[in-house]
Amino acid sequence: MTLHLSPEVQKKVREAFDADFYLAANKDVREAGIDPFLHFLTYGAEEGRDPRPDFSMKRYLALHLDVGEAGMDPFVHWVTDGRAEGRATDHGLGYQYEVLWAEKPLEERMRSMRLALPDRAPDPPERLNDALGAVGQRHGFHVTVSHDDFGSGVGGVQLCIRLEAEAQRRKDLTHIHLFPSATAVVVDIERERPTLGVVVDGVFAGHHAHDTVAAILAPVMAGQANVFAIHSLIGHAAEPLSGLLARLGMTSGFFWLHDYASLCAGYALMRDDVAFCGAPSPDSTACEVCSYGRRRRVQLPTHVELFQRFALTAVAPSQVALSLWRSRFPVRAAAEVVHPHARLEPRADQPAPKVSARKRPLRIGFLGMPALHKGWPIFADLVARFGRDSRYEFHHLSAVREPRVVARFTKVVPTPAAPQPMIPAIEKLDLDVALIWSLWPETFCIAAHEAAAAGAAVLTGPASGNVAAFVAGDASRGTVLGSEAALFDLFASGAVGGLSRVNRKPILSDLIFSGMVADLTAEAAA
Repeated sequence: MTLHLSPEVQKKVREAFDADFYLAANKDVREAGIDPFLHFLTYGAEEGRDPRPDFSMKRYLALHLDVGEAGMDPFVHWVTDGRAEGRATDHGLGYQYEVLWAEKPLEERMRSMRLALPDRAPDPPERLNDALGAVGQRHGFHVTVSHDDFGSGVGGVQLCIRLEAEAQRRKDLTHIHLFPSATAVVVDIERERPTLGVVVDGVFAGHHAHDTVAAILAPVMAGQANVFAIHSLIGHAAEPLSGLLARLGMTSGFFWLHDYASLCAGYALMRDDVAFCGAPSPDSTACEVCSYGRRRRVQLPTHVELFQRFALTAVAPSQVALSLWRSRFPVRAAAEVVHPHARLEPRADQPAPKVSARKRPLRIGFLGMPALHKGWPIFADLVARFGRDSRYEFHHLSAVREPRVVARFTKVVPTPAAPQPMIPAIEKLDLDVALIWSLWPETFCIAAHEAAAAGAAVLTGPASGNVAAFVAGDASRGTVLGSEAALFDLFASGAVGGLSRVNRKPILSDLIFSGMVADLTAEAAA
């Protein structure tokens, strides 16, 4: 339905409309080459598409029921009447309320996901046999388990599996990766016919039933030097997976603490996705009122059973992660070890500071996906408050852009040719500060290490787990502030300027990744 507006009103609405934002937020409009304002008048308004980053059509209607009852377009009403009347476009209750108001219940999200991603039909077993035959004779097998195909996914866990597989292949082990064919957000107990995606030495070998995988792999793995490492159980049907590992002759292995999914279905331990909960007792009132409480009663026992069935070594990338997990997990692991994903090694050649850095604004960046638990709302608030302040320049480096936040965007996507693109991107932009205001206790945080390696100061808060520990361990890496109020005061006063490259003269480093479980295999065998 087209909005029919008088020329005078249409002119006012066009002036308030943000065409650049609309194109950035609506890929289909951008690719079609349509005039964004014309699209908004013809289709976008009725579809609820927002006309500018600081105006939500849905929120305005929720705040002003009379506008909806009168059948008026919310943006047109705000431009012609609401703005002059002083009507609010924001509830002013903060991002936590926004999340609680907008997010669908967990069970509803899971049902939608199952409808969109039904159980996959198994591929012919010959596909897996052929993939194994192409590998040739090896010394043994390295089996990894995670929530997705690490070769096509982007993220820290995927990087860890790739590095682990490469290190194990140097030990002459064939890498077998198992992931749930249907994507999920929790350990799955509802799938009637779950299948596994199987990757053999980096080559996708099809989707197969657990019994098929066991029947094909067990004979070729018998008598070999085999290792298995679980990076994530999310999406897996735990009982069939445990049975498969047992049929492969596995009795002991490694369990990575990349996050806290073994403690709760909310892997970041964020109650209702808005605040760190500390993983209280599953019988507590706190769990009872949380959207993840019901699923935690499935997720936690499932992991406990896994640790009781196999002699698992809990591998934590930091002491922070291990200490929290150990204090909350009901049973003890067969062994525990802290094994960081990576370390910093100062470069032999240190470039001279850029003279231009003395005259330009302080450059502040957010690294990675715009996720709430990573502190994106805090960065967005900083941009809203200080985006027009000539002292500062805000940047977002990520594979995904969030157009509502008016920061300079640089697309950073890992590729086989450039598996670690964040460090050179930070250096090229000459970022002074990386805001890593994580709202959960990070178990490691590769982004913090990338920032420090590239010479950017890390600015973080006390609740960020290993980020805070990483910064506190070396004052040259940045600053740990006590609260969000202290963060905003630092920018308001201009004191954050003390973290500029000119003032700090940072030492650039290379980020040297470990071999993950490959580094521990010999010790575990001994």
